[in-house]
Amino acid sequence: MLKCYSIVIMSVCLTFNVLASGDSQRWQIKAVTAISFPGLELLADGKLKPGLPFNYRTIIDCMENQLNADFVWQQFPTARLVHVAVQHHVDVIFPMGYTPERSKLLQPSDYLVQEQDYWAYFAHQPDWQNKQLNIAVKQSSPQAEWLAQQGYQSIHQVYDYKQLLPLLLAGRVDAISIPGAVAAEYQKGAIEGLALSGYYQREAGFYLNPSFAAEHLPLFNQAVRQCRHFAVLDLPG
Repeated sequence: MLKCYSIVIMSVCLTFNVLASGDSQRWQIKAVTAISFPGLELLADGKLKPGLPFNYRTIIDCMENQLNADFVWQQFPTARLVHVAVQHHVDVIFPMGYTPERSKLLQPSDYLVQEQDYWAYFAHQPDWQNKQLNIAVKQSSPQAEWLAQQGYQSIHQVYDYKQLLPLLLAGRVDAISIPGAVAAEYQKGAIEGLALSGYYQREAGFYLNPSFAAEHLPLFNQAVRQCRHFAVLDLPG
């Protein structure tokens, strides 16, 4: 009988040790970001490149420490980001501006930054009430959604943010609509004659797929709040 008790005690101790060691192990979060989004570059090992603008790498390092986890990154076109998250191929998308349409499908985290949308144009400021203006915008972006909701009729959607400025320089559109991160890049580039005008503010941060959110949202939001102070977006004045 004593031998049986010893076996039971040893089994309980072994189980406790496995659980304790499991608690200390880091878990992986499958993350995705948009191809060509300003300030985001991936390394071959699926990590964000150090020294990125807007403190993106610092924010993720902080989140990893708070969650005792590792983010493993992939990049997709903007139009595919929501789809791969809804299909549970990835856990989170970052950075993403929050919109009503996106939030019907995915769970936004607590906001990380308050992000401003901008018009960019040359010469005289267009009449923004004119819904026939030719405006270029990134495909499937929050700016594209907003323009459609406001009734603009001539929206030219492009695949890559880098395609927007050449369209404006060539005079093919009256203006382009861009997020704050792109506006900050333009401002730093000191492009002669380019004017920037803020027109809409939205919250931005992480989108979580529904299953991931059901299990981890409170803890994830706590980490966002702990790391929010690292978010730096030098917006045009």
